[in-house]
Amino acid sequence: MSSGASPNSGDNPSEVIAGVLDSLRQSRTLLFDPCPRNIDLCRLAVAQCTRKISKLLEGDRGGWNRSELMASLLLVRGELGAITKLLDSAAAFRRDMLKVIAQATRPKVVELDAAADQKVRRVHVLG
Repeated sequence: MSSGASPNSGDNPSEVIAGVLDSLRQSRTLLFDPCPRNIDLCRLAVAQCTRKISKLLEGDRGGWNRSELMASLLLVRGELGAITKLLDSAAAFRRDMLKVIAQATRPKVVELDAAADQKVRRVHVLG
């Protein structure tokens, strides 16, 4: 990209996009351990990067090298696609883990004989 600055940001577009890419790559790395904290940090980073790119694109792009801009935005799109896949995997993992935990913690039910007292149909054994 050329060194023409966006009037809205005052930053060099190449530097802004390089910073966005760096932040997205760090976020993608965090998602290799998809704990809630890392997922939230990734969400915040993606939101911040989206704002930066939007602000950059609102400015005058007349002095920018169009092919470099498109190449840079394709890199950003690729990082966002990778993050999306990792978030989908993290969500599926958490959902499946919660199902397993829920099934493992279900109370044990002991059916009573038909000859037993008619008022009591089930006994839940806790613990």
